[in-house]
Amino acid sequence: PVRPAIAAAAPLDTAIAAVEPAVVQIDTTIDYQHAIGAGTGFVLSPGGEVVTNFHVVQGADVITARSAGTAQSFPVDLIGYDRTHDIALVQLRGAAGLPTAPLGNSAQVAVGDPAVAIGNANPGGPPTREAGTITQLGRTIDAKDALTGSSDELNGLIEVAANVRAGDSGG
Repeated sequence: PVRPAIAAAAPLDTAIAAVEPAVVQIDTTIDYQHAIGAGTGFVLSPGGEVVTNFHVVQGADVITARSAGTAQSFPVDLIGYDRTHDIALVQLRGAAGLPTAPLGNSAQVAVGDPAVAIGNANPGGPPTREAGTITQLGRTIDAKDALTGSSDELNGLIEVAANVRAGDSGG
């Protein structure tokens, strides 16, 4: 069943207020290609463990992150990743006392629910916010990496209709 979008702004405002302080804007550099990238992650622990998409940090020689909640910047170390699920865990070096993101239960998400992507589509600026709606559950896609030519099937995804842009990944 599709839920009506009545009063969708209130839940989105509440979600943004709860999550945005725990967002980090991630900037990357790949030296050999003279390429830069931008993405987003969210803080899992006050000591600076952050989850993001693997493609945000893949191949990066230099990774830095800026906390939306504290405006602090940190060098970043890649701790681990799962290419198949496009997820990575990174550590913000020297971080302490950071706000953490409240985690929800994806089993409670329904098609038609409002959603918001908080991202890094304007590197150096404040986090971007793109409102949308949950459009499909259990989605499978074939993700291709333009840099390496590799391809992975990602499944069990939640599809959102929102105007996300480069830099919003991980948010």
